[in-house]
Amino acid sequence: MSGSGTESDPYIVMTPDDLSAIRDNLSAYYRLGADIELKDYDTGDDGGWLPIGPNTPNFTGTLDGDGHAIRNLRINRPGELKQGLFGILFGTVKNLRMIGANVTGFQYVGILAGSIAGNVQDVYVAGNVNGHTYVGGLAGFNTGTIQGAFANVKAVGDVNSAAIGGLVGELSTGTIRNSAASGSATGQKRIGGLVGEQYGTIQNSYADVSVKGDQDVGGLVGQVIGSAAQIDSSYSAGTVTGTTSDYGGLVGGIGSFSPTVTNSFWDMDASGQPASAAGSGRTNAEMKSEAAYPGYDFASTWGIREGESYPYLLAPKPVLQVKPLSATVYDLTPGHDEFTITGTVRDGSVGEQVATAYDLKDASSATVGNDESHLIADGSDQTFSFTVPLADLDNGTYTLTVSAQDTYNPVVEAVPFTFSVNADVDPPTVEFETDGSESWSASAATKVTVNDAGSGVDASTLQYVWTNDAAEPDGGADWALFASGDTLTKSGAEGDWYLHVKAADRFGNLATAVSQRFRLDSSIASLSGLTLSQGTLTPAFASGIYRYEASVGYGTDALTVKPMAAASGDTVTVSVNGGSPLPVASNAESGQLALNVGENHIELTVAALNGSKQTYTIAVTRAAPSGTVPIVPVPPVSQVAANPSGGVTLTVDSSGIRKETQQDGTIIETVEFDEKTLELALDLWKNAQTPILTIVVNDTEAAVQVTLPAAWIASAAAAVPNGIVEMELNGSSFQLSIQAIGLDEVAKRLGVELKDLALNVSTERVGGQKKAELNQAASVQGAKIVGDAVDYKVTVSTTSSQEAEIREFGGTYMARAIVVDSLDAGKAKLMTAAYYDEASQAFSFIPAVFAVRSDGKAEMSMSAPHNSIYAILETGGVKFADLDGHWAKNDIGYLASKLVVNGVTSDRFAPDAEITRAEFTALLVRAMGMTTNSGSEQTAFRDVAADAWYAPAIEAAVKAGLAEGIMADRFAPDDRITREQLAVMVAKALTAVEGSSSEAAMEQPNFGAFADQASVSPWAEASVERVAAAGIITGLPDGSFGPSAFATRAQATVMLKRFLQHAKFID
Repeated sequence: MSGSGTESDPYIVMTPDDLSAIRDNLSAYYRLGADIELKDYDTGDDGGWLPIGPNTPNFTGTLDGDGHAIRNLRINRPGELKQGLFGILFGTVKNLRMIGANVTGFQYVGILAGSIAGNVQDVYVAGNVNGHTYVGGLAGFNTGTIQGAFANVKAVGDVNSAAIGGLVGELSTGTIRNSAASGSATGQKRIGGLVGEQYGTIQNSYADVSVKGDQDVGGLVGQVIGSAAQIDSSYSAGTVTGTTSDYGGLVGGIGSFSPTVTNSFWDMDASGQPASAAGSGRTNAEMKSEAAYPGYDFASTWGIREGESYPYLLAPKPVLQVKPLSATVYDLTPGHDEFTITGTVRDGSVGEQVATAYDLKDASSATVGNDESHLIADGSDQTFSFTVPLADLDNGTYTLTVSAQDTYNPVVEAVPFTFSVNADVDPPTVEFETDGSESWSASAATKVTVNDAGSGVDASTLQYVWTNDAAEPDGGADWALFASGDTLTKSGAEGDWYLHVKAADRFGNLATAVSQRFRLDSSIASLSGLTLSQGTLTPAFASGIYRYEASVGYGTDALTVKPMAAASGDTVTVSVNGGSPLPVASNAESGQLALNVGENHIELTVAALNGSKQTYTIAVTRAAPSGTVPIVPVPPVSQVAANPSGGVTLTVDSSGIRKETQQDGTIIETVEFDEKTLELALDLWKNAQTPILTIVVNDTEAAVQVTLPAAWIASAAAAVPNGIVEMELNGSSFQLSIQAIGLDEVAKRLGVELKDLALNVSTERVGGQKKAELNQAASVQGAKIVGDAVDYKVTVSTTSSQEAEIREFGGTYMARAIVVDSLDAGKAKLMTAAYYDEASQAFSFIPAVFAVRSDGKAEMSMSAPHNSIYAILETGGVKFADLDGHWAKNDIGYLASKLVVNGVTSDRFAPDAEITRAEFTALLVRAMGMTTNSGSEQTAFRDVAADAWYAPAIEAAVKAGLAEGIMADRFAPDDRITREQLAVMVAKALTAVEGSSSEAAMEQPNFGAFADQASVSPWAEASVERVAAAGIITGLPDGSFGPSAFATRAQATVMLKRFLQHAKFID
C-alpha cells in the first residue's frame, strides 16, 4: 500500500489484500482509494472474511472510506463470537459504505463490527446479519459513539435469540445520534427496529423496520433498561408483531428503573400497535406533519415533506458517482451526435428530494446545454441518466459538469468531463506504399493505407478494383472490399494494370485514387514444346520435366533444337557443352549444335519478361565409332517435375521402394533418395510458385517410411522458408512444415551433428490388437471407424542408432489426410475426424474438411499441431430433447456429432444455461484439436486446483495464447463468461490459426452496426470487430451485441461453429 500510515499520509487501501493487511498494523491511519470487492474472498477456512482484531490487540486506528464501498462481505461462522468487518472496534471508521453483506455468527454480530467501543461517523450498511445474541445491522454491541449511521438490513436471530436490532443489538453505555435503520428484525426476545436492548442514549434517530418477536418487541427499541437510558427526538414507523408479552409501537418493555423518553413517537397505523411502553402514538397522517413533532429541529437536523413523508435527517450530503464518457471526440455522424451520461447518487436523508443536473459549457464558459431531474432519496445508490444532444454544436472543446443537491447541503459536483466536437468536411487520404512499377513482374502488390484526421474512416466503404485503364472505372466494375493496411495484389494477368481505390469517412466525404501502372507478365518461363532434329527425347517432352536424355549415332556430329515458348513474350537461349548461350526464336530451329563422342550437355534457358527463368537440359549421347562399348543411360528410380499447382512432385518408382519385414511380421516400405535426386528436387522447389514438395509413393503395404537427410532439410529450410514436404500415399497423405521440425535443437539434444541425423516420416494403417482397441473405443462413444485408422509419426535417427520421436510442432497446424471411398453428402455430415488419446482410450475431435486430391481421390484433410493415431468416425445424428424448436438446434446437433460439444446429460443440452470461463476454455481447446497434459502437480492460478477437471484445458489455452487470467494468479474458472470476453478468446484463436497478419486483412466489419457498440469495453473493441468482420458474431435479435451479457451454451456453440467454418476446420 502507498502512504506511511499517518494522519496526514494514510495508507491507501486498493485491494482486498490491502484491506486484510490492516490487521498487521492496528493503530495506523487508512483510507480507501477504490471500491473493494470481497465476493470471492476467503481466508482459507471457507468461512469468508476473517474479522480484523476480534481479540487483543484490537483496531485502534482510523479507517476513512472516502465515500467508497466495501461490497459483498461474506462471513459464515455460526459458532463464533465477534463477527463483522472488525471483531471489536476501538478506533474510528467514517465515510464508508458496506453493500451486499452477508454475516453469520453466534454472539456480537454486525456488518461493520461485532462490537463498537470507538467512534463511527457517516457509515451506511446494507445486507443480512444472522446470530444468536447481540446481533445488529451495523454492530452487535455498542459502548462507543455512533453518529450519522444508516442500516438497511435483514437482521435475524435464531431459536432463543435475544438483543436483535436493525442498527445495534445492544446499546450499552454508548450513544446513537442522527442515525436510522430500515428493513426487518426478527428474533425471540428484546427485538427492536433500531436497538434490541438499550442502556445508553438515542437521540435524533428513527427506525422504519418490520419488527417481529415473542417478548420485548418495539418499533424503535425492544427493551429499555436503567435510569441512565435516554430516548430523545426519535420515532418509529415500521410494523411491530409480538406473540407473548411486552410489545409496543415505540418501546416493547422497560426493565428496572425508568428511562427518560422525550419527544419520541410511533405510527399507530403503520405499526399496528395502539400502545407502547414509552413514547406517544400518532396516526399516519399526523406522523407526516411537522406539527406532530414539538421540539424537533427542522432547520438543521430534520426535514419533512409536509403531508408526504416522515421526518428525515438532513445531515447526510449526496454522494455522486458518474461514469466516464464513452468517447472524447464526437464527429456528429449518426450515433456520434449525442451521448448518454449515467451515474448514481446516494443521500442518507431518506425521503429528501435530490436534484441531479448537468451543465454544458463551451470554451468561453458560456452554457450551451443543461437539464435537471429529481428523485426521492431512499438511502441506496440511485441511478440517473441524461441524454446530451450535440447536433447543434459548433466544432470546439466543451466541458460537462454533473451535480447533485438536496434541500439542505451545498451542491456536490463530479469531476468535469472535457470532450470535443469535430465535424469533418475533408475526404480521407489514400496512400499507395508502392505506387506502380515499370519493371515487368509476375504479380503486383502494394500496401494501401487510408486515413482520415476528422471523423475517421468508414471501414465499410473501402473498395478496390484492378483495371487496364487509368480512367475511373464505370459502374459495371467488380469492386471488392478491403481494410486499411491490406496489401492488395494482382497476378495471373498480362499487360499494364492500375489499382483504383474508393474510400469515405463517417461524414460521407468520398475519396477516389488510382495508382501508377504496374507491368505484369504471368509467364512461369517454360516451354510448351521441344524437338530435336536427330534422336528422341526420353522421357517424352512435358512442360514440367526439365531433364531429358537422347541418343544419336556416331554419324550425327551436330543437331538442332526447336523450342516453343509457352508465353509469347518469353525469350530462349541455347548452349552446348558450356559454350556461349545463343538466342533462338520460339518455334524455330536453332543453329547447328556440335556433338562430341559420348555425353553432350545442351541447355535451353527460358526467360520471362518478369525476370523468372527456367533451364531445360538434354544429355545427348553420341555413339562411339564401331567396335567401342556404347554408353547406355540408366533409368532413374524417381522422377522430379513441376506440377500444375505450382509446386514440385517427386514420384517414386517402384524400384526405389525397399521392403523390410519387422519381428512382428509387419512389412515396412522404406523410401530413400540419392543425393542427385534431392539436389534436383531442391533446385526446382526453391523456384516454385507454391512451396510444396509432394513425394508420391505407390505403396502396397500397411506401413511406409520416407527418410530424408537432416542436412538437406536444413538447406531446404533456408532456400524455401515456408516449405512443406507432403507424403502422398494411395490411402493417406501427410504434410510437414520443415520450419516446425527444429532439427538443430534435436541434434543438440542427441549430441550429434546435423549431417549425422536423418528425418523419418512414416504412416501405418492400424491393424491387429490395436485396431480392435480403437473399434471398442469408438463404439463406447457411439461411433464406428470408417476405413483404416492411420498412425502418423515423425522420428529422427542418427548414424549411431539413436532415435527420438517428434510429436508436437510448436502450435503449427499441418495437414494429414485419409482417403475415403466417396463424398456422399448425406454420410459426409455424419463423419468427423478424430485423434486417439492413448491415456484416456478415447477419440477427440480434430479439425478436418473433405477435399479431392490431385489424383482425383476423395479424402478427409485434417489440420493438427501434433502427431497421433487419426481416424474417420461415423457418429450418427445426436439429438437432445430440449432443443425442439430452438434457434440453435441444427448448429448444436452438428457440433455434437463432431465430438466438439456434449450435453449436460445424454438427452439434454441446456442451451439457454449460462456458460463459465472454464467450460468455454475447455470447449475452445477441444475445438482447436489441441492436446492437454493432465500430469501437472500445480497450476499458475491459485483458484485452479491441479486436479480440477478443467485444469489441463486452462493450462493448454494459456500456453497457446488463447486465454489469460483476470489477474496474474486468478483465472476465475467458475465465473460466467460475458459475450465480449468470449469474443476476445475467439479472436485469439483466429490469430493462432491465421497469424496476426490476418487482423489487417479483415472482411467488411459490421461491428459498427451494433446498436450498443459504445458499451463494448475498450480492451474488447478490436476483438469484437475482428470476429464480427469474420461473420462469427452477428448480434442479438434487437440489433445489439450485449457485450456484458453472459453467454449461453447455445450462443457459445454457434459462435464456435462459425469460427471452425471460418478457419476451414469443418465443412
